[in-house]
Amino acid sequence: MIRYRLPRPGAPVLAPRDEPRLSSPRSRAARLLLGLLLALAAGGCTSVRLISDYDEVVADSITALQRQTERLLLIIERNVDTTEASYEELRPQHDQLMVELRTIRTRAAAHPRNELTVEQIDLLAENLDRLDQAHEEGFEAREEIELFRSALERQFSAILALELAKKRGES
Repeated sequence: MIRYRLPRPGAPVLAPRDEPRLSSPRSRAARLLLGLLLALAAGGCTSVRLISDYDEVVADSITALQRQTERLLLIIERNVDTTEASYEELRPQHDQLMVELRTIRTRAAAHPRNELTVEQIDLLAENLDRLDQAHEEGFEAREEIELFRSALERQFSAILALELAKKRGES
């Protein structure tokens, strides 16, 4: 049963065009606000990636390369005054390091939005080149080798930290 209200005596009578609209400014604002909240909620469910995803092969390969580099530095350090640590004797190991690093770089560069990892690998390659040149010229003291070890460890750690951050989704 529908009830109609009768106007109070003396109250103005509304003409049909003056009747309150169902779409008042207040209700339109409420609908707009609700729509914005729904859009934000839906947008919050999606994620925007500014960097590539974690690549386990890159992380494992960098770890293996660090192990090979440390092995080379240890051989040079222990035998700095002998022919066992001569550049000619260890040149194949230097070459192998560069081959491995270039392979890792190629894989890293194949991922979209992976420029930061590729840049770090390029910096590591520059320092491995410097190690190669210094070894060819000859190390005079173990302290020189320790400087290279320290710099290379920082670079390996930075690359691995970035890859692990990608794995945790912190990037």
